[in-house]
Amino acid sequence: MKTIRINPVSRIEGHARITVFADRSSRIEKIFFQSTEFRGYEKILTGLPAEDAPRISSTICGICRAVHFIASLKAVDSIYGVSPPELAEKIRQVVLYANIIEDHAASLLLLALPDLVNEGDVFASFRKVGTRKIKGLLNKRSSAVKIIEILAGRFLHPVAAVPGGWAKKPDKHELDVLSRYSTDLLTLGIELYELFSDLLEHAGSFEQFPSKHMHFMTLCGEKTDFYGGDICVLNSSKKEVFRVEPSNYEDVVAEDEREYSYSKDAYLIYRGDRVDVITGVLGRFSAGFHEYDHSSELYSQIEGEIDLNTLLPEKAYLLRALEIVYCAEAMKDITENIDLSGEIVNRDYRIRREGIGAVEAPRGTLIHHYTTDARGFIRRVNIITPTQFNINSLNVILNQHFRGRRAGKGLAESIEKIVRTFDPCIACSTHSINGKSDLDIRIVRR
Repeated sequence: MKTIRINPVSRIEGHARITVFADRSSRIEKIFFQSTEFRGYEKILTGLPAEDAPRISSTICGICRAVHFIASLKAVDSIYGVSPPELAEKIRQVVLYANIIEDHAASLLLLALPDLVNEGDVFASFRKVGTRKIKGLLNKRSSAVKIIEILAGRFLHPVAAVPGGWAKKPDKHELDVLSRYSTDLLTLGIELYELFSDLLEHAGSFEQFPSKHMHFMTLCGEKTDFYGGDICVLNSSKKEVFRVEPSNYEDVVAEDEREYSYSKDAYLIYRGDRVDVITGVLGRFSAGFHEYDHSSELYSQIEGEIDLNTLLPEKAYLLRALEIVYCAEAMKDITENIDLSGEIVNRDYRIRREGIGAVEAPRGTLIHHYTTDARGFIRRVNIITPTQFNINSLNVILNQHFRGRRAGKGLAESIEKIVRTFDPCIACSTHSINGKSDLDIRIVRR
């Protein structure tokens, strides 16, 4: 038995390695994706007042901070038995969209770009594309960070959480600024789409992966919905297989702990059968984008290029650029039409002792689930991240595709390229040690 380790997997969020087992003739028998860092936020949040959970959970990751913040805040709303006013929900949506844009732009320019220009490092890829051009794109990306800072109190980890609402109304001047930033981000999305379309046209070919029996998951109503909606599961023909309300996610979502990894695998159970799902840009593509002019036009262009029966991983890059356009259009629509006259907090609190919040994070469907005691102190936490679903499906795809092939030159590069198209965020997904969530944290209050 021969063991090949890709350690670390480069240009992803967090720390991971891939172990490949091959026989004596170097034919691949098994591939394992392994998370190699531990965060343990499910235990860190236990014992805290529920209203503190959004601010603490936002520190899980320096990239996905606002999406964890919003998912957590929605769970806290449910614990307090309140629905936020429309004004508060609109503000939350803008913060969520800004984080999606910021994350996608960083992923494209800092993690994916070298793969498309055949360079070994980020700065070499900048020079090849044009350092001034990349710098201009990154400067536009900073508008998303500024939007989060204006609305959420801090640019890094938000602090504006209030159960049943939001801490502060923006004023008219701030709305004008937010609208201008949204216009800049719309331009960013269009420019990134054009850049990556051109790069993909001239890039070397990526490998294709049969995925006829793979399924795709996203939040949706009639279409993709980043902030709300049902958990929808679609097949490779983009036909809906089933949907479930986030509050009933436990009816279909299952997790397995792995002794070789700090992350759990997540998958679905439907009619007694296991369903492996890909979530994120491919899931949202399955549900569609039809609401705004620019993103609808781009979606129509790319729709015919993507056949989900055969995965072309590099197309995920175009979908990230498309989503930047969509989120910027959504933010512009909200900031130009929002009504500031309404209430921003619903304080009709009734502790229900359980809350579930779900949003679409950059990498897919994110779920926060808390149970509390009668005073609202958290007693149990379950955070299910999109990377847990995607790591599971990635392991399935890698093993189906590479098993039986010779482990020759270029294997590590091929596998890493595929992994990066999934854009995994390891920090968000790590919850277990040696197959058990046995981190012991005790908070003693006097």
